[in-house]
Amino acid sequence: MKINLFLLTLFIAAAGIWTYWQHHREPPLFTPTIQNQETTRGVAHEPYVDNISFELLNSKIVELYDYKGRVVILHFWATWCAPCLVEFPEIIKMAQQTKEYVTVIAITTDKNKTDIERFLKGLKTPLPDNFLIVRDTDKTISQNIFQTFRLPETYILKPDLSLHEKKIGAFEGWAEAEFIQKLTNL
Repeated sequence: MKINLFLLTLFIAAAGIWTYWQHHREPPLFTPTIQNQETTRGVAHEPYVDNISFELLNSKIVELYDYKGRVVILHFWATWCAPCLVEFPEIIKMAQQTKEYVTVIAITTDKNKTDIERFLKGLKTPLPDNFLIVRDTDKTISQNIFQTFRLPETYILKPDLSLHEKKIGAFEGWAEAEFIQKLTNL
């Protein structure tokens, strides 16, 4: 009886330590596909993202460089991720307000296409033309290229495709005027 209680206590302690470590470890800052540009007169530029090909939900292939000259938001999400689902309508509102200069590439790690389609049908607002859905079922883009392991995670790229900001976790201010103005100024 005492050995069972000891093993149970040991198991609970190990699970607690592992959980604490998972939530408090530092995520990697940059990935192999995000590189530093050369310096000009000794001033370093922001990291930029190499060209990547995406297959959209409708099977059309696009490249990241197709959107050069626009602010690009790479948003990693999934239909099973509760914080992702909460912020998704706000990202759509932001995309509707910034059609002229922002493209949102929403990269989902869902394996089942019907789950994605069902989720999108359930939205009260249709997706604007500047909002693209990409399936990353084998996690090549999310994990291998961007080293994204926690969802949601977002990269905001300037029109020259240099990295402006990386957001880890849900963000509640997507459609707020201050954030829209920030995107406008990029």
